[in-house]
Amino acid sequence: MIEQRDKSKRYLRWAAANEGRAASTYNEEFKTLFLQIAAQYRDLAEQIDDPERSRLETRRRVEMFGHLKEHSGAFDPDDIRILVAAFEKAWESIQVGGAIFDTDAKAEAARAILAKHIIAAAKDGEHDQGRLHDGALVALAQSNLRSATGPPR
Repeated sequence: MIEQRDKSKRYLRWAAANEGRAASTYNEEFKTLFLQIAAQYRDLAEQIDDPERSRLETRRRVEMFGHLKEHSGAFDPDDIRILVAAFEKAWESIQVGGAIFDTDAKAEAARAILAKHIIAAAKDGEHDQGRLHDGALVALAQSNLRSATGPPR
């Protein structure tokens, strides 16, 4: 067990090193690559610490990075950490609230709405994780209201 904890700590050190590399490079493709590597190391550490929770979070994090990739260079590593955390917390709030999606496609569409709102708000200057989280939930609720009521007459 001690060996596993040591491995987890090593992965976290490597993640921090890659985040540092991302912060110091001017090449946006390298920055994105270093951040993805750092996220993978953090995921490996979490897989050791909590394997079940890790699988779900890895999938969501990859999804958010996919949306962020379209905005390469718009955010620094600290901003990306905030955006990913806001996205994860917003999705967690939806799950804790008992939301049920009849298909995986509907769940993916809901996550896309959250991610796109968080990115748009951050591009407009919002960097507070709580406000990003809350705004994303409002955007999803408004989207659900629009789709439930149909097009305006």
